[in-house]
Amino acid sequence: MKLIKVLTITLSLVLILGVCPVVQADDGNAEVELKVEVVPPPSPPRGGGESFTRGTGCNLTIDVVDETTLADYNCEDGIILDTYYTSDAGNNVTLGLDIGTRVACGDNVPERLEVRLADQPPPALGVTLVSPVYNLTAYFNGVPEPVTFEPPAGLAINFDMGKVPENTASVYVAYYDEEHGWTRLDAPGGLIAEAGMAVALVGHFTPFAVLAVPRAPLLVSPPLPPPSLARFELRDLDINPNNVFSGETVSISVRATNIGDLGGQYSLSLKIDGLIENSKVIVLAAGQGQEIIFIFTPEKPGSYRVEIGGLEGSFLVKVPPVEPVGYWWLIPLIIGLLLALWAFLILRKKREQAA
Repeated sequence: MKLIKVLTITLSLVLILGVCPVVQADDGNAEVELKVEVVPPPSPPRGGGESFTRGTGCNLTIDVVDETTLADYNCEDGIILDTYYTSDAGNNVTLGLDIGTRVACGDNVPERLEVRLADQPPPALGVTLVSPVYNLTAYFNGVPEPVTFEPPAGLAINFDMGKVPENTASVYVAYYDEEHGWTRLDAPGGLIAEAGMAVALVGHFTPFAVLAVPRAPLLVSPPLPPPSLARFELRDLDINPNNVFSGETVSISVRATNIGDLGGQYSLSLKIDGLIENSKVIVLAAGQGQEIIFIFTPEKPGSYRVEIGGLEGSFLVKVPPVEPVGYWWLIPLIIGLLLALWAFLILRKKREQAA
């Protein structure tokens, strides 16, 4: 009589990714039957222990390539009341909704979710599609509507290992939109995909597929150029004032900056009408700037042309106004004469009266 041992192992996975296999072995003395039952993990309680109670019988049809599941949800808030995993007939794609997931089309709850093969897959530039492209669509009142999952739903897609190029750096599930193209999706934490399978979390409806992304080519940076010597730049020529009288001073300034990589010295000269009037030598570190000021006193009237290191300007010298000659000293003299004349006339009149 053969001894039959039955071992049942229950595994907690995020997604059901296949049928339950049965393995038998017969060594002549005992027959061993291994049955593996895969069940989803219990979801953590929401809000610190909130429980979910069934509503009034509202349900959502989940259709994954013609394989359907009827999911119960709370009629008031669209929260899924159990955990549901739906796979197509060949177990090539699986959509999973955990208990407590809120499914919404705006303010409404869709009556149907569909996962279908895309008739016209979007372009994949620079990457390789290694699985079919699937469209996830929601329907409310028979009309396709945008849908959101909170928390995100689980999605598992099998792919063809033979299509993965040799220079592939990574393989992952991505979604597509016309503005950004293909974008990588996050994978469930702690879940390691099997060979030929990729998993992701999806929060909205869109096309999905598995992409193989090539390694970036090794870029060899060109050698850095040697540091440049001190190099000076002059700017902001200022002449103040630019309109003076002969003998008045004019301030002429310019700003010098060392734009090289090393410090150094620079000699600059002030030219008036093409002739050097003054010169200065400055020493500046790399990146340092300094204002240099020259003082010039013109003696002759006229227009003067200024040049410092290629920067040009001009100023005007005028003849100072001539002050009028003063005759103020005549005033007291005239007054004195008038007083003397008046005294003489008074004295003469008195003499005539006395005679």
